[in-house]
Amino acid sequence: MVMGTIVAAVGFYDFFTATNIADSISIPGLTSGVPQITTLDRGAFTRPRSTTAQPLESAGCWRCCCPFAVAAGLRSGTAPPEGLAPLGGPVALMGGALPLTVSRTSIIGALIVILVMVPRWKPQRRWTAIGVLAGAVACFKVIIPGLIGTITALFASFLSNSDSSTQARTVKYSAIVPYLDERPLFGRGLGTFIPELYFFTDNQYMLTLAEMGFLGLLALVFLFLTGIHQGGAIRRLAVGESDRELGQAFFASAVVALVVSATFDALSFPMFAGMFFLTIAAGGSYLGFIRRAAPKPRSVEFPCLPAGQHLPSPSPAPPAPVR
Repeated sequence: MVMGTIVAAVGFYDFFTATNIADSISIPGLTSGVPQITTLDRGAFTRPRSTTAQPLESAGCWRCCCPFAVAAGLRSGTAPPEGLAPLGGPVALMGGALPLTVSRTSIIGALIVILVMVPRWKPQRRWTAIGVLAGAVACFKVIIPGLIGTITALFASFLSNSDSSTQARTVKYSAIVPYLDERPLFGRGLGTFIPELYFFTDNQYMLTLAEMGFLGLLALVFLFLTGIHQGGAIRRLAVGESDRELGQAFFASAVVALVVSATFDALSFPMFAGMFFLTIAAGGSYLGFIRRAAPKPRSVEFPCLPAGQHLPSPSPAPPAPVR
């Protein structure tokens, strides 16, 4: 969460200065093996990628980290349980950086986090959060004129089927079929469907089909569902409210990863892939702690006895003392 906040702060700098600060970072003795990526623009805005390889990757990292920032804010002892704890710095930075990427994927991911976490809260906290979100949209409209309109136009073009980006992606889906027909079960091999030889899929599920076949796709979906199950189990078994909120954060992060993987080849980006597997491992570990701390079911005093045996009769009550 701390590193996600730092990356989001760098994203704000990149957006307002129309640069990429990561290009100026040089570690002595090391050279970059990744080709330099120029700043990406959409409309009149520079899309920040911060220290990641692409704006979609930075947005994916912020979406998956933001639920944990919310959970940490809610369990903080410095804020009232029904108050404005979700308005902490990490939530404001990571949540506020999402619209700056000017992408539909970031907004969809943010909506998923809201729809998963907010309905579980008590009414007072829920309405406070809704008011804060409405105020944040108004602030963006005033501080950054044209940003909300640009994002709205992206969704309008998608719904009207006039978006060139969406059309280019859907054309690639049919292009995967010949490669899938060659090796339908196990695919061509992990990491072999590279853009230099073939093309960008912009869809993790399509990429997995080409590289690992149907069995690999089932394994990938099972991995996402594992994260969702872990979050739900933590929420169900936890005794304290803070543990239940953290379980809901694991649940929201896994749901976001499941959905947004259909919008870009998520696991091809190292920072997003590393963070995703880290959250899966952390969720499994935390679920183990919660299960060990859960109240044990009470044992039956007299279990089922073999045939012919009877429960011992209760001892008679002692006689009342004579006065």
